[in-house]
Amino acid sequence: MVTKASKTVSAQRFAAVTGASASDAQQYLRDTNYRLEAAIDLYFAQQTAGPRLSSAQEKQVVQSLERLFDDYRDPHAETDVIEAEGALQLFEDLQVDVASVTVLPLSYYLNAPSLGHFTKQGFVDGWMRLGIAPDLLGSPSKDKILQRMQQSIPEIFQAFQSNSPALPLLGKSAANSSEKGLYTTVYEYTFLFARSEGQKNLPLQVAVTFWDLLMPYAPSFDSNGQRPGNPSFTAHQFSLWKQYLSEVAHAQIVSKDTWSQFLEFTYEIDHQFKEHDFEAAWPSVIDEFVEWARKQIS
Repeated sequence: MVTKASKTVSAQRFAAVTGASASDAQQYLRDTNYRLEAAIDLYFAQQTAGPRLSSAQEKQVVQSLERLFDDYRDPHAETDVIEAEGALQLFEDLQVDVASVTVLPLSYYLNAPSLGHFTKQGFVDGWMRLGIAPDLLGSPSKDKILQRMQQSIPEIFQAFQSNSPALPLLGKSAANSSEKGLYTTVYEYTFLFARSEGQKNLPLQVAVTFWDLLMPYAPSFDSNGQRPGNPSFTAHQFSLWKQYLSEVAHAQIVSKDTWSQFLEFTYEIDHQFKEHDFEAAWPSVIDEFVEWARKQIS
């Protein structure tokens, strides 16, 4: 039973997370039967998407997005999926270079299960969450929809590059999802996105390919080695890391733990590898890399 006291507490927590007014807090909580997490999700979704749509308007937008999806889906697949050929055409129509890092944050928002694959649900939910719905009312043409999608691409990339808060995916907690920046979120997502089906790790060459795409945009990356202090991970340090994995450690795969911890490592390490804490819970490959790198620098 939802008591008056619990309603008050929920409204206070809602306002603390969202910054919304007390009246807005009460309205969103009423709309979700006082389920706090659902109310927060609804608030952030509607703040992102712009004007609140009626059920009929939302249905109309979903139908427009589904029609567009069907233009790219694999007609021979048993399920509603866009596969490699359709994905290439979609990126071309969106004027997105398939070899660019922009593919990664866009794929994240469309909840792509793997490279070059999109599900209908992820595609529709993603574009709705990216806030284009109000501009798709009135059954716009394919060109109009694509034009509106194209307008979103620079905004997505700017948020990625600045590590601005990531918009929560539908069904995820907005309060939790928005704590991480978009770059950090996409970096973590890329490990799962890049794996082959049924595999727990990334082949080294695949990992290096995605690191080459991602690292120049990391908040810790210092391209010319001129920024003092941390976070300041230089291009030279990154080159040493790749050299160590391939030529010294002869690594064949990269584990999820190594992938995740490497980004944290770039925030912590100094230019000369002098301040590394060997007692911290780093993967052994990172500790061994630091020992080797110190010798290379000295």
